[in-house]
Amino acid sequence: IINNNYNDYINIVLINSLLSINGIAIILQVYNVIKKTRLNFKRFLISRFIHAIISVLLSLVILLIINFFF
Repeated sequence: IINNNYNDYINIVLINSLLSINGIAIILQVYNVIKKTRLNFKRFLISRFIHAIISVLLSLVILLIINFFF
């Protein structure tokens, strides 16, 4: 992602969202643990995507504040 000639904001959005979702391997590991309990995997997955959206928005706001003052 970093080696591509994208805008800095696009790089941050992509990296932030990928880190917030945690990758498919970790999600599958959590699925294997959750299926043995009464917990709902769908809620977990939705919460990961909500976490990614909030993380991206916060990082963009912080970048805008930093660029405004510096």
